[in-house]
Order: sequence, then structure tokens, then C-alpha cells
Amino acid sequence: MAFWSTERRRSLIARPGHRIYVAYFDRSLPRSIRRVPLSLAVEAPRLEELKHACMKLGYTQSENTARHPAVWWMDQGSVIVESVPKSTATKAIAAQLNAIRSARSH
Repeated sequence: MAFWSTERRRSLIARPGHRIYVAYFDRSLPRSIRRVPLSLAVEAPRLEELKHACMKLGYTQSENTARHPAVWWMDQGSVIVESVPKSTATKAIAAQLNAIRSARSH
């Protein structure tokens, strides 16, 4: 017999939105952690850049201090993006991060 009912377990696990870690876009991390290809990854991404990219894309997002479990020692953080599939959001944010970086360098 289960301690909690199935409905109770679902309510404990379910969270609004999708957590997008800064580590997903870090060029120096292996592909097992990074969610985007090297062509879209950037050097040492920052949480402020990630929030700015989400804002420019019009995503409803909130900052989160959670760290990626595989690189817990890196103090990078994450955002929670709502109303967009995670894979779509990740690729769009990566492209926007590259656009922000290239605009800053020019």
C-alpha cells in the first residue's frame, strides 16, 4: 500500500513551467549537461543574460536560485519559463543569447 495516493504524489511533483538552467547554454560544459549544440552555446553565460533573453522573447519567466544538479558547485541559477515547450524555449533562448552577445561586441 502506498503512503500517498497517486493524486497526492502528482501534486507534489507538478511544478508550473519549465526550469531552464544557465548551464544549458555553457560552451565549456559537456553535451550531457548542455542542452544546446556548440554552435548555439556561449562562453560563461550569466543569469542576467538569460533573464534578458527571456524578456526579449516575451516569455513569462521568474528567477530561481536552483543550480543544475550535475554542476551544483557553479553558482549560476535558473529561470522558470511558462507557456512554452522546454525544447522550443531552450533553442530560442540560445539564439537570443547569441544575438545579445554579438550586439554587445559590435
